[in-house]
Amino acid sequence: MPPVKSTRVSQVELKEDALQKLKKLLLTSIAYEEKIDVLRMFLVSNEIFDCYGGFCRLDRNEDGFITPLDMVDFFRDNGITDVTEAECYFIIKYFDSDVDGKLHFTDFMQVLLPCGPGSEEMRSDVTQRVASGCKPDEFLTVDVEQDLSRLLKMEVDFHREVELLKQ
Repeated sequence: MPPVKSTRVSQVELKEDALQKLKKLLLTSIAYEEKIDVLRMFLVSNEIFDCYGGFCRLDRNEDGFITPLDMVDFFRDNGITDVTEAECYFIIKYFDSDVDGKLHFTDFMQVLLPCGPGSEEMRSDVTQRVASGCKPDEFLTVDVEQDLSRLLKMEVDFHREVELLKQ
């Protein structure tokens, strides 16, 4: 008769596996949050960038909020074609404070504004800039478009990585 494996050992192995997965998830989250905050600081340090202009750039139909499709369109305009509407929905869901499936301006600011230590002054500076807006047929400057698309793409990449780690 083959030896019977103890349930206790299996539970210990399972706990160790779960702890390792959790550790990897936390370390990945910390690494991505640091990278994302660097991109936020870089974006808001550009003196010609203002949060409302960025919001209007994505809100092409001027309905006062950003949908997953608005975000996909922004990515496509910037040559990023591998992001799906479902991935954009997740990003919106993550930052959506009133759970209506859309990003309003205050939600969008949470996407944009750095939140790491020492970023208070940058947050204050960028939120006090004159709001330029962006008409539906206009684009932001090339550097701002690229910085904003990099930031949003990093949020998508973070989501992708977390989903892989959950498996």
